[in-house]
Amino acid sequence: MYMDKSFCHEYIVIKNNTKSWRFACKQNRIVYRVRDENGDWGEETKLLDNAAGDFSVDMDSAGSLHLICINTKGELIYFVYNGSHWYNKVLAVFPLDRYKLKYLTISCRGKFINVFFAVCSLRNPSICSIQHNFWNGSKWENFKVARITSDSGISPFFVGYDHVGTIHLVYKAPRLGVEQLFYCRFRPEYSVWGNPEKITTLSGRDTYHYALTNNNDTLHLVWNYITNGVNHIKYLQRTRISYQRAVWKNDSIITDEGADNEQPLFYIIGNTQWVVWIHKDLMLGSFSYDEGKNWTSPVRIDTPLDCRLKIYKVILDNSEYPEVSVSLAYGYERDGDVIIPVIDEVLNGEHPKAEEQNISVDVDEEKIKEYAVEAKNFISKLVEEVSKIEGKKKEIEGMIMKHTDEIKQSYNDLEEFKKEVQRLGERLEQIKRENSGILSAINNWQNKFKEHQLALEEMTNKHIELWEKSKSFSERGLIRKILDYFK
Repeated sequence: MYMDKSFCHEYIVIKNNTKSWRFACKQNRIVYRVRDENGDWGEETKLLDNAAGDFSVDMDSAGSLHLICINTKGELIYFVYNGSHWYNKVLAVFPLDRYKLKYLTISCRGKFINVFFAVCSLRNPSICSIQHNFWNGSKWENFKVARITSDSGISPFFVGYDHVGTIHLVYKAPRLGVEQLFYCRFRPEYSVWGNPEKITTLSGRDTYHYALTNNNDTLHLVWNYITNGVNHIKYLQRTRISYQRAVWKNDSIITDEGADNEQPLFYIIGNTQWVVWIHKDLMLGSFSYDEGKNWTSPVRIDTPLDCRLKIYKVILDNSEYPEVSVSLAYGYERDGDVIIPVIDEVLNGEHPKAEEQNISVDVDEEKIKEYAVEAKNFISKLVEEVSKIEGKKKEIEGMIMKHTDEIKQSYNDLEEFKKEVQRLGERLEQIKRENSGILSAINNWQNKFKEHQLALEEMTNKHIELWEKSKSFSERGLIRKILDYFK
């Protein structure tokens, strides 16, 4: 077995067990074949002979086919098949000498028709945008979903719906030099795209991602993630996507240790979720029965050793196959038909059923009695062991409760001590405020004391000066002469 890693250019549209179509692009020609009631494929019918690049097909709830493609003139052409005739309309023109279109996608929901594609200018191929042409039931509208700047070019993007018809889109783009996955949504009734939000950071440029929505409003996401040289497959889901504030959860690594895990896809079959991928030319898978919370170890999916495994786009009539959600699927050609492992068992109605068998057994009643006694004794021992375990459990619970009470009491004591410390701090602040007033008064008295001290010193100096002068006068006899004059 070997893997064709090119992006899907073949579509399988399955209406029911007696009506199917296969579309392909061969040498710039879009052709299709129809399978009849006997299961035989008819001759190829040409739809367009000057196709250029990608095309996309979808089927609406009424069974009409819708196709989008671009021709060599750069015309973006929309086709619709009503069961007997094809009709077409040119939606836009992108001259191929100036623009490059990739990953054309058409998707129908009720009265709405959605056409997505990535476009970039050949003058500046590092800047691309994801465009959305929207038929709202009466006219076509155009939107730019996201602008992506990347030296490695744009990667495939994936769209899905919730139960109210909101469109959910997942795409890859670099930000600050790191590849990341982004998510945004479109409300058809308001014709408005929401702002992109980051989902997760990827481990390299070559990381492949894939997204699928199901009927219970869950978006499933799988991608390659390289860590320590190992290429793992990771899984993530977003539930209740019809709500604005839905969350991502159940982040899981699906693969075991080992390299070369690549190109994961996702199927939903009844209550089982499948992740399938390629590992060293083998097709492996892992499945979950609980909405992606737990996954089995990888199992090998049987495929012939000489087959050429490719990725096909599979479109199913939801009214005929409500239990299956699939978009891209691994398959291979065998005897003119396409075999899709895992999915074909459901599409062909090959649900294994248990067959009733008549089994005769010789019964030895004595042996049965001996086995019954042995079983009774064994059960008694088990009950005794369980009782011991229960007793030990209660003992441990008692010890835990005791330590819990001690911890609780210590915590309460600590809280009381914290309150005392808080009260002490408040008292210290009060004393500080009171002391600050006293200190101010003391400073004022000190200043007045210094003033009085200076005045006293000045008066003392004056008295000393007067005493010295009086002493001088006494020595000269002046005072005595004055006194003698008044005798």
